[in-house]
Amino acid sequence: MNDTTPYPRWLADDAVWASQDPWTGRLLTSPRAAGIVVAAAALGDLTHARALQPSAGHITVTRRAPARFGNVATTPQPPVDALGTRILHQIRHEPDLSTHEVIDGLAVDIRRRVTARMIRAGTARPRRRRLLWARQITAIAADPDRTITIAPVAALYSGRPPEARDRFLLHLINASSLGTIALGHLRQTTITRAIGPAAGVGPAYQPLLEAATDLLHDLALAR
Repeated sequence: MNDTTPYPRWLADDAVWASQDPWTGRLLTSPRAAGIVVAAAALGDLTHARALQPSAGHITVTRRAPARFGNVATTPQPPVDALGTRILHQIRHEPDLSTHEVIDGLAVDIRRRVTARMIRAGTARPRRRRLLWARQITAIAADPDRTITIAPVAALYSGRPPEARDRFLLHLINASSLGTIALGHLRQTTITRAIGPAAGVGPAYQPLLEAATDLLHDLALAR
């Protein structure tokens, strides 16, 4: 992606903002739950780009990763960026992993990877924190005077019908403890009417939503 290419709206970025305080970087849920939501959202971005075809059992890469020369894609295929390309490589090299396992594996460090992309793009700025001997970098709002807008959530509050991919992310948020924070000012009946039942999410996203919801449910039971 060069300087003249507009920065796309990624579900994974929206998921990062939904999972943390945009001014301090403090997580609003557990690191594991946030990782699951962001991982599923990142896979949703690749599904939206028709680079992946998730199923209940596994995920199939449907787009060949672009050839690269150094750090430059010689055959760019927007809207799959460098992070998306690396995720495609990971999935292609582990074809036997189930959909649950792919989300679970990505969840370990996907927030760090998405955060790094946001900082490089200038849509966020880094905030460094020391945790014992380790240093952690989180993303905070690039402009402290502007409110962070999470597009799917904003559509819900404004009464606009969300797109299919946005309904997917809203279901992810609603299935986690983030739902009461990001959507807490809305009645559950309003949310349900706007995003529909989970079974009504587009078939391309349904396997991701089911797997992520299972993982979030298992995480809640383990507490």
